[in-house]
Amino acid sequence: SGVDASDGSEVGVYSSPVFDGIQVTVSGPPNDFKDFYATHNAGGAIAGNAGASADYNGYPGMGRDNMGNQQTNGSTWFITTSNGDNKNYEDFFPYVTRYSGGYGNPAGGMQYLIPDDYEFRFTETGSKMLNRTTRLVVDTPLEIWNVGVVADPADDFQLMGLFNDSNADGAWNMYQDDSPISGASNDPYMEAFYVVEHADRAPGTAGYEAMVAALTADPAASGAYEWATGPGLPLAAAGQITRVVLLNMTFANWNGGDVTADPFVVDAAIPETGTIFRMVTTKPNTPEDIFQFNTILTNYMLGDINFDGFLNIVDVVMLINVVLGNLEFQTELIPVADINGDGLLNIYDIIQLVNIIMGYTDEFLSRTETVEEIDIGLSETSIQINAQNGIGGIEIHTKGDYIITEFILPEGWKYYSGPSIVILLNMTGQSSGSKIQINYQ
Repeated sequence: SGVDASDGSEVGVYSSPVFDGIQVTVSGPPNDFKDFYATHNAGGAIAGNAGASADYNGYPGMGRDNMGNQQTNGSTWFITTSNGDNKNYEDFFPYVTRYSGGYGNPAGGMQYLIPDDYEFRFTETGSKMLNRTTRLVVDTPLEIWNVGVVADPADDFQLMGLFNDSNADGAWNMYQDDSPISGASNDPYMEAFYVVEHADRAPGTAGYEAMVAALTADPAASGAYEWATGPGLPLAAAGQITRVVLLNMTFANWNGGDVTADPFVVDAAIPETGTIFRMVTTKPNTPEDIFQFNTILTNYMLGDINFDGFLNIVDVVMLINVVLGNLEFQTELIPVADINGDGLLNIYDIIQLVNIIMGYTDEFLSRTETVEEIDIGLSETSIQINAQNGIGGIEIHTKGDYIITEFILPEGWKYYSGPSIVILLNMTGQSSGSKIQINYQ
C-alpha cells in the first residue's frame, strides 16, 4: 500500500497501478542479511568500513573489501557459524536464524530479525555471558546490541550471549580448531555462541541486566532450551524472560595461524578492543521509497506525441511546444516525434507531421524541397520574409530583450512563440508565394 504520487490518493495493499500501458508491481526485498562488516577497530572508525565475511562462500555485501584495514594489528575476522554443514551462505542464514524469535513462533526465523541491524562490540568493559558448559555467568570482552535503525541510537538495546565452552577453560575465547570456512588448517575461531534478548525489547541495558540477574541466580531460569525458545512458546520455562535471536554464531580468524601447530600460535587471539562488527538485514519497502525506471520504445505510431493512438492537431501542437521549449519531452521519446529521422526535433518534423495529418503531398511543405528564391529584410523594428514559392514553415531563434508587437502572415498561417524560438507554420495546402512581416520593439 502507499500513495499515488500523481494525485496524492492512497492505494491499497497489493495494488498494481497501470500507466501508459505498463502495470507496475513492487515487491519488497527478501528477508535476508544484506551485509557483514566492521565499522570500528582499535584506531576508531574505519573509513568506508571493512568487509567481514567469506565472499567466496557466497556471503553478500562487502565480503573481503578493505579487509586490510579491519584490524590495526593486521588480523582479519569473518562473521560466520561454527557448524561445518552450513558454512556456505545459502545454508548459513537459515541455520543461524532457524529459531529466531523462538521455536514455534509463526513470526520467527529470519523475518523476526527484519528490519533491525545487530552489532558485536569488543570493549574494555565487555558483558556477561552464560557458559552453557559450566552453567556459570562469566565476564567476556563482547557486547551484543540490537541497534534497530542505525541512525537512531535511542532504539538500541543490549542482548546477552550464551556460549559453548569447547576448550573447557571456563572462558569465552579462541578454540584451537579449524573453521568450516577454511580452505587449509589455518583459520581458528572463537567458541560458538548464541544470542538472546529480553522479551520486552525495551531500549537500553535494563533488559540485559535483568537476564544476567535471572541466569546468575538460576542458570535454568530459561529452561533446558534457552538457546531455542522464548516466553509462552513450546519448550519455554515458566516465567522465562529470554528469547533467542541468533544461534551457533562465531568469529573466524582468517589465516590467523596453523591450528595443528604445537605450540598453537596465532596473529590475534580475539578481535582487538574497539572493534565493532555489524550484521545488516534487508529492509521492507516504505511509502517514502521511490522506484524509477525507463523503458525503450519498441512499438509506436510515428508522430503520435500524446500516445492516444491517433494523429491529429493535438500532436502537432504538442510537437510545436516541445520544439519551442514550452513542454518537457523525455529523451527516450524522441523517436516518436522525430518524423524525418535525423535525431533532432525542429521545424522540419513539424512540417512533415502536418503533411501526414493534412494529407499534403511530399512536393509541398516538405523539408526536402528547397526554396527557389527568398528575400529576408531586417531592421531595428521588423523582419520581412518574401518567397516566390510556398514555404512550409519557418523557425526563428532569438536572443536578447524584445517584444513582438505584430505578425503579418498570409492567410492560413499560424505563429507560435517560446522563450527563444518563434515558429511560423503554413497550415494550408496552397503553394503560392509567401510574404511575412514580424514587427517588434
